[in-house]
Amino acid sequence: MNPGAMMKRLAQLEEQVVQSARALQWIIDTLKSQDFAAKDAPTLSFTTDEASGQTISTTEKEDQHHVNARQFHYADGKVRRFPVPEEKVPWEARFDIYQPKYLSSSDDWDRVDGSDPQDLDKYTNPRGRTGIRGRGALSLLGPNLYSDLVLTRWRDNQQSVLEYLAVQDVSTGSLALPGGPTQSEEELPVTLKGTLGNTLYEKLNAKLSDGRKVFGDYVDDCRNTDNAWVEIMVLNIHLDRRSPVLVDVDNVVMSSCDSLQWQELNSKSKLSETQREYLRLVANLHNTRRVQKRELIAIFQNL
Repeated sequence: MNPGAMMKRLAQLEEQVVQSARALQWIIDTLKSQDFAAKDAPTLSFTTDEASGQTISTTEKEDQHHVNARQFHYADGKVRRFPVPEEKVPWEARFDIYQPKYLSSSDDWDRVDGSDPQDLDKYTNPRGRTGIRGRGALSLLGPNLYSDLVLTRWRDNQQSVLEYLAVQDVSTGSLALPGGPTQSEEELPVTLKGTLGNTLYEKLNAKLSDGRKVFGDYVDDCRNTDNAWVEIMVLNIHLDRRSPVLVDVDNVVMSSCDSLQWQELNSKSKLSETQREYLRLVANLHNTRRVQKRELIAIFQNL
Protein backbone atom coordinates (compact mmCIF):
# COMPACT_ATOMS: atom_id res chain seq x y z
CA MET A 1 0.00 0.00 0.00
CA ASN A 2 1.48 3.34 -1.02
CA PRO A 3 1.87 6.12 1.60
CA GLY A 4 -1.01 8.19 0.18
CA ALA A 5 -3.47 5.31 0.36
CA MET A 6 -2.27 4.45 3.86
CA MET A 7 -2.85 8.01 5.10
CA LYS A 8 -6.32 8.01 3.53
CA ARG A 9 -7.14 4.70 5.23
CA LEU A 10 -5.89 5.98 8.61
CA ALA A 11 -8.02 9.10 8.23
CA GLN A 12 -11.07 6.92 7.51
CA LEU A 13 -10.39 4.77 10.57
CA GLU A 14 -9.96 7.87 12.74
CA GLU A 15 -13.28 9.26 11.50
CA GLN A 16 -14.99 5.94 12.30
CA VAL A 17 -13.60 6.04 15.84
CA VAL A 18 -14.83 9.62 16.27
CA GLN A 19 -18.32 8.74 15.02
CA SER A 20 -18.46 5.71 17.33
CA ALA A 21 -17.41 7.85 20.29
CA ARG A 22 -20.09 10.41 19.47
CA ALA A 23 -22.75 7.73 19.26
CA LEU A 24 -21.56 6.32 22.58
CA GLN A 25 -21.78 9.79 24.13
CA TRP A 26 -25.39 10.08 23.00
CA ILE A 27 -26.18 6.70 24.60
CA ILE A 28 -24.47 7.81 27.84
CA ASP A 29 -26.46 11.04 27.92
CA THR A 30 -29.71 9.13 27.35
CA LEU A 31 -28.92 6.69 30.17
CA LYS A 32 -28.00 9.56 32.47
CA SER A 33 -31.30 11.28 31.80
CA GLN A 34 -33.07 8.09 32.95
CA ASP A 35 -30.92 7.63 36.08
CA PHE A 36 -28.91 4.68 34.74
CA ALA A 37 -25.54 6.42 34.86
CA ALA A 38 -22.73 4.60 36.64
CA LYS A 39 -20.92 6.45 39.39
CA ASP A 40 -17.60 8.04 38.47
CA ALA A 41 -18.02 7.14 34.80
CA PRO A 42 -15.85 9.27 32.53
CA THR A 43 -17.69 11.61 30.20
CA LEU A 44 -16.71 11.77 26.55
CA SER A 45 -16.38 14.95 24.56
CA PHE A 46 -14.64 16.22 21.47
CA THR A 47 -11.96 18.80 20.90
CA THR A 48 -10.05 19.89 17.85
CA ASP A 49 -6.37 19.12 17.45
CA GLU A 50 -5.09 22.43 16.06
CA ALA A 51 -2.02 20.79 14.55
CA SER A 52 -3.92 18.26 12.43
CA GLY A 53 -7.33 19.90 12.19
CA GLN A 54 -8.88 16.55 13.17
CA THR A 55 -11.55 16.00 15.82
CA ILE A 56 -10.40 13.89 18.74
CA SER A 57 -12.09 12.35 21.77
CA THR A 58 -11.21 13.31 25.33
CA THR A 59 -12.56 12.53 28.81
CA GLU A 60 -13.56 16.12 29.51
CA LYS A 61 -16.87 17.39 28.16
CA GLU A 62 -16.86 20.92 26.81
CA ASP A 63 -20.42 22.17 26.39
CA GLN A 64 -23.32 20.49 28.13
CA HIS A 65 -26.43 20.59 25.96
CA HIS A 66 -29.87 19.60 27.14
CA VAL A 67 -30.10 15.91 28.06
CA ASN A 68 -33.65 15.33 29.35
CA ALA A 69 -34.96 16.99 26.19
CA ARG A 70 -33.21 14.27 24.15
CA GLN A 71 -34.40 11.19 26.02
CA PHE A 72 -34.91 8.22 23.72
CA HIS A 73 -38.64 8.07 24.49
CA TYR A 74 -40.46 11.38 24.54
CA ALA A 75 -41.82 12.22 28.02
CA ASP A 76 -41.52 8.55 29.03
CA GLY A 77 -44.15 7.64 26.43
CA LYS A 78 -44.23 5.40 23.36
CA VAL A 79 -42.97 7.94 20.87
CA ARG A 80 -39.27 7.71 20.08
CA ARG A 81 -37.22 10.80 19.44
CA PHE A 82 -34.96 11.09 16.45
CA PRO A 83 -31.46 10.46 17.92
CA VAL A 84 -29.52 13.71 18.28
CA PRO A 85 -25.80 13.33 19.11
CA GLU A 86 -24.22 15.96 21.32
CA GLU A 87 -22.45 17.79 18.51
CA LYS A 88 -25.65 17.95 16.41
CA VAL A 89 -27.76 19.69 19.07
CA PRO A 90 -26.94 23.29 17.98
CA TRP A 91 -29.02 24.46 15.05
CA GLU A 92 -25.85 25.79 13.43
CA ALA A 93 -24.52 22.23 13.08
CA ARG A 94 -25.35 20.63 9.72
CA PHE A 95 -27.56 17.56 10.14
CA ASP A 96 -28.93 16.57 6.72
CA ILE A 97 -30.54 13.30 7.84
CA TYR A 98 -32.46 14.95 10.68
CA GLN A 99 -36.15 14.02 10.28
CA PRO A 100 -37.91 14.25 13.67
CA LYS A 101 -41.51 13.13 14.07
CA TYR A 102 -44.31 15.63 14.57
CA LEU A 103 -46.24 15.34 17.84
CA SER A 104 -49.00 17.38 19.46
CA SER A 105 -50.91 16.58 22.65
CA SER A 106 -54.14 17.13 20.73
CA ASP A 107 -53.27 14.16 18.53
CA ASP A 108 -53.68 10.49 19.24
CA TRP A 109 -50.32 9.68 20.81
CA ASP A 110 -50.23 6.40 18.89
CA ARG A 111 -50.53 8.27 15.57
CA VAL A 112 -47.37 10.10 14.72
CA ASP A 113 -46.32 11.07 11.24
CA GLY A 114 -44.19 13.63 9.47
CA SER A 115 -47.03 15.99 8.61
CA ASP A 116 -47.05 19.47 10.03
CA PRO A 117 -50.38 21.35 10.23
CA GLN A 118 -48.75 24.58 11.40
CA ASP A 119 -45.90 26.79 10.36
CA LEU A 120 -43.33 25.99 13.04
CA ASP A 121 -40.42 27.99 11.65
CA LYS A 122 -41.02 30.92 14.00
CA TYR A 123 -40.90 28.67 17.08
CA THR A 124 -37.37 27.37 17.51
CA ASN A 125 -36.00 25.83 20.69
CA PRO A 126 -33.19 28.20 21.83
CA ARG A 127 -31.07 25.29 23.05
CA GLY A 128 -31.13 23.29 19.85
CA ARG A 129 -32.53 20.05 18.47
CA THR A 130 -34.54 17.60 20.58
CA GLY A 131 -35.61 14.87 18.15
CA ILE A 132 -39.34 15.82 18.20
CA ARG A 133 -41.23 18.54 16.31
CA GLY A 134 -44.51 20.20 17.20
CA ARG A 135 -46.04 21.11 20.54
CA GLY A 136 -45.65 17.70 22.13
CA ALA A 137 -47.19 17.43 25.59
CA LEU A 138 -46.86 21.16 26.29
CA SER A 139 -49.68 23.68 26.11
CA LEU A 140 -48.10 26.21 23.78
CA LEU A 141 -45.73 26.48 20.88
CA GLY A 142 -42.70 28.51 21.91
CA PRO A 143 -41.92 29.13 25.58
CA ASN A 144 -44.17 27.58 28.24
CA LEU A 145 -43.63 29.63 31.38
CA TYR A 146 -43.69 28.05 34.82
CA SER A 147 -43.28 29.97 38.05
CA ASP A 148 -42.07 28.78 41.46
CA LEU A 149 -42.87 30.96 44.46
CA VAL A 150 -40.39 31.15 47.33
CA LEU A 151 -42.40 32.76 50.12
CA THR A 152 -40.08 33.58 53.03
CA ARG A 153 -40.23 34.94 56.55
CA TRP A 154 -37.94 35.27 59.55
CA ARG A 155 -38.86 32.85 62.33
CA ASP A 156 -38.47 35.53 65.00
CA ASN A 157 -37.78 39.23 65.39
CA GLN A 158 -34.06 38.53 65.83
CA GLN A 159 -33.93 37.19 62.25
CA SER A 160 -32.20 34.06 63.48
CA VAL A 161 -33.71 31.58 61.02
CA LEU A 162 -35.04 32.15 57.51
CA GLU A 163 -38.04 29.98 56.63
CA TYR A 164 -39.83 29.23 53.37
CA LEU A 165 -43.31 27.94 52.60
CA ALA A 166 -43.43 24.41 51.19
CA VAL A 167 -46.19 22.22 49.83
CA GLN A 168 -46.15 18.66 51.16
CA ASP A 169 -47.44 15.56 49.44
CA VAL A 170 -49.04 13.92 52.47
CA SER A 171 -48.92 10.44 50.91
CA THR A 172 -45.17 10.50 50.18
CA GLY A 173 -43.90 13.18 52.55
CA SER A 174 -42.02 14.93 49.74
CA LEU A 175 -41.88 18.72 49.64
CA ALA A 176 -42.00 21.19 46.78
CA LEU A 177 -42.20 24.92 46.26
CA PRO A 178 -45.68 26.18 45.39
CA GLY A 179 -45.87 26.88 41.69
CA GLY A 180 -47.22 25.92 38.30
CA PRO A 181 -47.77 27.15 34.76
CA THR A 182 -48.49 30.84 34.25
CA GLN A 183 -49.29 33.07 31.31
CA SER A 184 -47.10 35.97 32.39
CA GLU A 185 -44.39 37.02 34.82
CA GLU A 186 -46.89 39.61 36.02
CA GLU A 187 -49.12 37.08 37.79
CA LEU A 188 -48.84 34.00 39.99
CA PRO A 189 -49.84 30.58 38.64
CA VAL A 190 -53.62 30.17 38.76
CA THR A 191 -53.12 26.69 40.22
CA LEU A 192 -52.03 28.35 43.48
CA LYS A 193 -55.64 29.36 44.08
CA GLY A 194 -56.31 25.74 44.97
CA THR A 195 -53.24 25.62 47.21
CA LEU A 196 -53.57 28.96 48.99
CA GLY A 197 -57.22 29.87 48.53
CA ASN A 198 -58.61 32.69 46.41
CA THR A 199 -58.29 35.44 49.03
CA LEU A 200 -54.64 34.79 49.88
CA TYR A 201 -53.82 34.25 46.21
CA GLU A 202 -55.13 37.72 45.33
CA LYS A 203 -53.23 39.34 48.22
CA LEU A 204 -49.95 37.71 47.19
CA ASN A 205 -50.60 38.56 43.56
CA ALA A 206 -50.88 42.20 44.61
CA LYS A 207 -47.42 41.95 46.22
CA LEU A 208 -45.65 40.71 43.07
CA SER A 209 -44.11 44.14 42.57
CA ASP A 210 -42.44 43.75 45.99
CA GLY A 211 -40.96 40.39 45.03
CA ARG A 212 -37.50 39.64 43.69
CA LYS A 213 -36.86 37.49 40.64
CA VAL A 214 -34.01 35.23 41.71
CA PHE A 215 -33.85 32.97 38.67
CA GLY A 216 -35.21 32.72 35.15
CA ASP A 217 -34.03 30.40 32.40
CA TYR A 218 -34.67 27.55 30.00
CA VAL A 219 -35.47 24.21 31.67
CA ASP A 220 -34.06 20.93 30.36
CA ASP A 221 -37.46 19.20 30.47
CA CYS A 222 -38.38 15.82 28.96
CA ARG A 223 -41.46 17.44 27.36
CA ASN A 224 -39.43 19.93 25.32
CA THR A 225 -39.52 19.74 21.55
CA ASP A 226 -37.92 21.63 18.68
CA ASN A 227 -40.84 24.07 18.77
CA ALA A 228 -42.04 24.12 22.39
CA TRP A 229 -40.04 24.32 25.59
CA VAL A 230 -40.30 25.05 29.32
CA GLU A 231 -38.94 28.19 30.94
CA ILE A 232 -38.93 28.81 34.69
CA MET A 233 -39.18 31.96 36.76
CA VAL A 234 -38.42 31.80 40.48
CA LEU A 235 -39.83 34.65 42.54
CA ASN A 236 -39.09 35.45 46.17
CA ILE A 237 -41.70 37.35 48.15
CA HIS A 238 -40.49 38.09 51.67
CA LEU A 239 -43.08 38.82 54.33
CA ASP A 240 -42.24 41.06 57.26
CA ARG A 241 -43.15 39.77 60.71
CA ARG A 242 -45.62 42.66 61.02
CA SER A 243 -47.25 42.07 57.65
CA PRO A 244 -51.01 41.39 57.73
CA VAL A 245 -50.48 39.07 54.75
CA LEU A 246 -48.17 36.91 56.90
CA VAL A 247 -51.02 36.52 59.40
CA ASP A 248 -53.23 35.33 56.55
CA VAL A 249 -50.56 32.88 55.37
CA ASP A 250 -50.13 31.49 58.89
CA ASN A 251 -53.88 30.97 59.19
CA VAL A 252 -53.96 29.06 55.90
CA VAL A 253 -50.97 26.95 56.99
CA MET A 254 -52.63 26.04 60.30
CA SER A 255 -55.81 24.93 58.54
CA SER A 256 -54.04 22.99 55.77
CA CYS A 257 -53.64 19.67 57.64
CA ASP A 258 -49.86 19.80 57.04
CA SER A 259 -50.15 20.17 53.27
CA LEU A 260 -48.54 23.61 53.75
CA GLN A 261 -45.55 23.97 56.07
CA TRP A 262 -43.00 26.56 57.07
CA GLN A 263 -39.58 24.94 56.69
CA GLU A 264 -36.15 26.11 57.74
CA LEU A 265 -34.19 27.23 54.70
CA ASN A 266 -31.02 25.15 54.66
CA SER A 267 -29.09 22.69 52.50
CA LYS A 268 -31.00 19.72 53.98
CA SER A 269 -34.38 20.86 52.68
CA LYS A 270 -36.41 17.94 51.31
CA LEU A 271 -36.79 19.43 47.87
CA SER A 272 -35.50 18.42 44.47
CA GLU A 273 -31.90 19.29 43.69
CA THR A 274 -33.05 22.05 41.36
CA GLN A 275 -35.33 23.66 43.93
CA ARG A 276 -32.62 23.45 46.59
CA GLU A 277 -30.48 25.51 44.24
CA TYR A 278 -33.27 28.10 44.08
CA LEU A 279 -33.27 28.22 47.90
CA ARG A 280 -29.51 28.78 47.88
CA LEU A 281 -30.01 31.84 45.68
CA VAL A 282 -32.71 33.14 48.01
CA ALA A 283 -30.51 32.52 51.06
CA ASN A 284 -27.66 34.46 49.46
CA LEU A 285 -30.05 37.31 48.76
CA HIS A 286 -31.21 37.59 52.36
CA ASN A 287 -27.78 37.03 53.87
CA THR A 288 -26.50 39.94 51.78
CA ARG A 289 -29.33 42.13 52.98
CA ARG A 290 -28.72 41.16 56.61
CA VAL A 291 -25.00 41.93 56.35
CA GLN A 292 -25.79 45.30 54.77
CA LYS A 293 -28.27 46.05 57.56
CA ARG A 294 -25.66 45.23 60.21
CA GLU A 295 -23.11 47.45 58.49
CA LEU A 296 -25.55 50.36 58.38
CA ILE A 297 -26.37 49.94 62.07
CA ALA A 298 -22.66 49.91 62.92
CA ILE A 299 -22.10 53.07 60.86
CA PHE A 300 -24.90 54.95 62.60
CA GLN A 301 -23.70 53.81 66.02
CA ASN A 302 -20.24 55.23 65.29
CA LEU A 303 -21.51 58.64 64.18
